[in-house]
Amino acid sequence: MFQYTKHKSTEVYYTVGEIAKMLNLSTKRVYQLIGFGRIKAVRISQRCIRVSDGDLKKFLDDGRHALCDSYYLPPSEISK
Repeated sequence: MFQYTKHKSTEVYYTVGEIAKMLNLSTKRVYQLIGFGRIKAVRISQRCIRVSDGDLKKFLDDGRHALCDSYYLPPSEISK
């Protein structure tokens, strides 16, 4: 028989919609960033994705400038 233990997590997790609002992006763009591996996410179920506060901060620290630069440049300029 399985024993279940309650894990007391102090880490905050955000939905894709919450992240989109915080970063002023569309949810589609947040899903793209998750798909590209730029934002680390946890899939809780088939339709439930969450991003930890720590992973969001890491993304902002590591890639905010790269995100802004690539988001507004035309594709022909990104590859240069």
